[in-house]
Amino acid sequence: MQGQRPVVRHSADLSAARTLQSMNGLHSLNVKRLAEAERLFEDIWDAVEAVQPVRAAERKTVAAVALLSLMLEHCSAIVELLGGRWTASATALLRPMCDAYLRGRWLWHCASDAQLDKVLAKDEFPGNGTMFKALQQGPAAHRENAARLDKMSGEMRDMLHSLTHSGRAQMDGRVHPHGIQGRVSDELVSDAVSVTMTHGALGVALLWEIYDDEEFRQRTLAILVRANIVHGE
Repeated sequence: MQGQRPVVRHSADLSAARTLQSMNGLHSLNVKRLAEAERLFEDIWDAVEAVQPVRAAERKTVAAVALLSLMLEHCSAIVELLGGRWTASATALLRPMCDAYLRGRWLWHCASDAQLDKVLAKDEFPGNGTMFKALQQGPAAHRENAARLDKMSGEMRDMLHSLTHSGRAQMDGRVHPHGIQGRVSDELVSDAVSVTMTHGALGVALLWEIYDDEEFRQRTLAILVRANIVHGE
């Protein structure tokens, strides 16, 4: 995945986590988690950029990798925006992040040539429910994870829709007698960071399948273990 990577601040600069701590007084655990997430996605991007580029002729591979790259960019942006106190903008990206992963996984595991043609020629994807159903009827090794992801998505669906489309979830807590400010809470930041790091790990795991590159797998597995997202083998 060569090309322009998202700009990520490094630890030598004024970190996103320290900025958030000083401006919002978040619990130290969230400050630590944001710093860990920032490092995680820096490392993931370094590993992804080192992989051999995909040949343009491999249509399904190109499409799936493009969506996973998009998902990882959303992940990085969410972490950066949370660190800059732009919580509404960060949480508005949670649903696009989830959708990019779901579409990439569906394309790779389930899409027929005709469905791929629709995506590439007409920008037409099935609905999320249809894609989840297809994944749960797909390869046995992936059915349990697909069902778990569908359950998690169902539990978050209304909230994510509201966050993305300027609904009540974004309106609450913004206007106060002393002025206007973004809605920042420990619970919201904690949930956003957790969901983002989880999707980062899911995206990397799918790239293991697509690239079938043992060096990439071992490098990114070490990154996920270091971030305490997965256990070492």
